Amino acid sequence: MVGITFCGALGAILTGGLAWWLLPNYGWQTLLGACAAPSVVVCGIALLFGEESPRYLFISGQKEKGTKLLKKIALQNGTEIENVTITVPPTSDRGRIQDLFKTEHLSSTTFIILIWFLQATGYWGVTVYLPEYITSLGVDGYFNMFMVFIGELPGLCLAMIFVEKHMLGRIKSLRVFSLGTCLSLIVFAVVDLDYLKAAVVIVCYFFMVPIYSLLNTYTPEIYPTQMRGVAMATVNAIIEVPGLITPFVGATLLSHPSKWLYPVVWSVVFFVQFCLMFGLRHETAGDSLRDSDSQRKKNDESQDNSRDESLITAL
Repeated sequence: MVGITFCGALGAILTGGLAWWLLPNYGWQTLLGACAAPSVVVCGIALLFGEESPRYLFISGQKEKGTKLLKKIALQNGTEIENVTITVPPTSDRGRIQDLFKTEHLSSTTFIILIWFLQATGYWGVTVYLPEYITSLGVDGYFNMFMVFIGELPGLCLAMIFVEKHMLGRIKSLRVFSLGTCLSLIVFAVVDLDYLKAAVVIVCYFFMVPIYSLLNTYTPEIYPTQMRGVAMATVNAIIEVPGLITPFVGATLLSHPSKWLYPVVWSVVFFVQFCLMFGLRHETAGDSLRDSDSQRKKNDESQDNSRDESLITAL
C-alpha cells in the first residue's frame, strides 16, 4: 500500500508540474482535460483486464470462479495446475457496517475512524488554500506546490522502511509521522522568513502524506477477510465529510490578520490525531491476514508468548 501511495505521489508531482505550466498559459480548462486523460485510460484498462482476488473468491464460497482464476494465473506464469485444493472457511457473509461495531472490533473501529477523519481534516485544511497562502507570502504558489509534491517522495520511501516489523511497525510509524506533521506546522507558524516557510511546508508534506499510506496498510489488516472491504469503504466515505467543512474554515483562517493562525489550527488537528493513535493496540506488522476473528486471538496470543519469552530470556 505504501508503494501504491508512492505512485499516487508521482501523479501529484505530474499534476503540480502541469498546473505550474498550463494554468498561466492555457487556463484551467486545459489543465482539467490533461488531468482527466489518465483516468479515462485507467478506467478502460480496469474494465477490460481487471480480475477479482482469488482469495476473496474462495473465502466467499465462489470456488469455481476462484479455481478458474488460479488456473489462468498459473498459465500466465508458464505452468499448469490440474487439481486445486484450497482449504478456507467458506462463508456467505459479505460483512456489514454494524459488524465493525461489535464488541471485539468496537475499540479499533472507533479509533481508526477518528484518526482517518482527522487525517482528512488536517490534510485538506492545509492543502486547499496553501497555494493562495504561499502566494500571499510573496512566493510562487504553483512552483512551491510542485516542490511540495516532490517532497512527498522521500517521506514515502522512509515509510516503506519504518512500516516493517523489524523497524517501527505500523502503529509507531503512524505516531512518528503524525507528530512530525504537527511539529512542522508549528515551525511553519513561528518562522519569519517567507522562503523558509516555503521550505518548511515541504517538510510538512514529507510527514503528512505517508500517513495515508500507513493507514491504508494498517486498516484492512485489523479486520477479517469478509469485513475488510466494508471497513475500507466506511473510512473512505467518512473522509469525504471534511471536504465539506475545511474550505470554509480555511477561508476564515486565511482572512485573519494573524498569519500564524492558519498553520497552528491544523497542527492542533494532527496533535489530537497523534494522541488518538495511542488507542491503537493491535500491531499487525509481521502477522498474516486473518480470515476470521479467531485467527486474531491466535496472533495476539503468539505476540504475548513472544514477549513473555523475551522477558524470561532477559531475566
